[in-house]
Amino acid sequence: MFGYCEQRFDFAPVSYANGGKARTAFKDAVRAQLTNKFVFVGEISLRVVLYLDEQKMLETPSYGDIDNHAKQLLDTIKGHGGLLIDDCQVQHLDISWIDVPNDAHFEMAIKASPDDFMALPLRLCERQTRWGQTSWVFFYFLVLMPTRIIVVDQPHLALS
Repeated sequence: MFGYCEQRFDFAPVSYANGGKARTAFKDAVRAQLTNKFVFVGEISLRVVLYLDEQKMLETPSYGDIDNHAKQLLDTIKGHGGLLIDDCQVQHLDISWIDVPNDAHFEMAIKASPDDFMALPLRLCERQTRWGQTSWVFFYFLVLMPTRIIVVDQPHLALS
């Protein structure tokens, strides 16, 4: 269905409290399992359910607090190879965890306007700009963000 994406990941989520190697491996594992053929370009609502062992959650620093899981998941699904252009698109975030003694995993669901997506593959170029200053360069499609312009290159969407 357009404007909706839901997926289960059958491995334990990694918190931002973990080291860089663990976070990179997690990001790579998630992106390898993403089944999307599009990227959301507008505002989204994100729901995440973590299925974790309560004892590990409360007693292991590397398991991390729930806000550290949110940060890591947002960093994982944004940018090239992700589901979003930037995490500033997230207008609503609902994250919770449920105690399971074994089989740690997580689920993500994204809701957006049915028209706020672009088909893959696409090339993203980010150009910093000051508000009100624009250089006149032809691009096929622009998505405006508050402090930057995100350029989405899609030749088949070129306007004549």
